[in-house]
Amino acid sequence: MRLKSRTAAIAQWSWWRRVSVAGAFGLPVLLMAVIALNSGDANPWDLLSNGLYWAAPYGVVFLVHKFGPFVRSTFLTPALLAVSGVLLVFWCWIWWIVPWREGPIAWLLYPPACAAVLLLVWMVTSIHAHLRERHS
Repeated sequence: MRLKSRTAAIAQWSWWRRVSVAGAFGLPVLLMAVIALNSGDANPWDLLSNGLYWAAPYGVVFLVHKFGPFVRSTFLTPALLAVSGVLLVFWCWIWWIVPWREGPIAWLLYPPACAAVLLLVWMVTSIHAHLRERHS
């Protein structure tokens, strides 16, 4: 698949980028399946609402990547992987460390943590692109 970047250069996605993007999207689905299998009687409404809550940062990444004039073309893959990492860390933290009754309250920290990580990824990709342009 050949893509045209914002700088009008032609870029080709490598296989690892395709696999990482697919894995990033598959992580919320995999975690939902684990919850459904462990609980046995998972309510479909709860699964849907949790899935949408977990997937909201992925939508923010795509909207920012598509419509943000300040975002570099290299932002998408690292941002998706970073959001997946935050989701996995939060899920493990809440599953194994946070007491059962306080789990829903702990999930309130997920959106700010995703926003902080996305800001960090944006800064790193912007600095990397700036240094690459300067040295070329």
